[in-house]
Amino acid sequence: MAIKNIAIACQGGGSHAAYTAGALPALLPRFDNAVIARSGRKQSALKEGDDEHLNLAGISGTSGGAISALLAWYGYLTSGPEDARARLDAFWDANCARQPGEQMLNEMTQWIGRVVSIDLKFSPYLPPMREIEDITTRAWPSLAKLWPALDNWIRAGYFQLRESVAPHVDFGLVGAIGISEVSRRR
Repeated sequence: MAIKNIAIACQGGGSHAAYTAGALPALLPRFDNAVIARSGRKQSALKEGDDEHLNLAGISGTSGGAISALLAWYGYLTSGPEDARARLDAFWDANCARQPGEQMLNEMTQWIGRVVSIDLKFSPYLPPMREIEDITTRAWPSLAKLWPALDNWIRAGYFQLRESVAPHVDFGLVGAIGISEVSRRR
């Protein structure tokens, strides 16, 4: 009847983040956080005969893994593992390359990766990536608002991370939970 605390670290980067988004819904139902919380974390309040209760003590990640971690944690905390799965599915489905320009960018990136036989390292803080990021995150949404037909090529919010995550997470609630956790631990 021991409580075993588990923390999950979600890797980012393309297919790793996709794997994380698929693996988390299989892992989350195995945790007994609600049972443990109802018992007041007292070993004696847990069911006799249970070998071990798993407690999701933390979840974090980098890049796409961090997004998966946030969506999974938020859904799990607010409504349970099924809601976490639904949020992950909805977010990653909404971020698929759907419009012609999005698909073209996706295909071009994959083609360049196959053709170039050297491992290129780019920094988003140095040219040319800095300028590309500036165009995609600032200029494109403005252009798409001025000329709505562009939205049929690449969605205006396609490059906007916060706007992509916001429909799936209440950031005010996330902040409130974080503040209450910090206060509780002091």
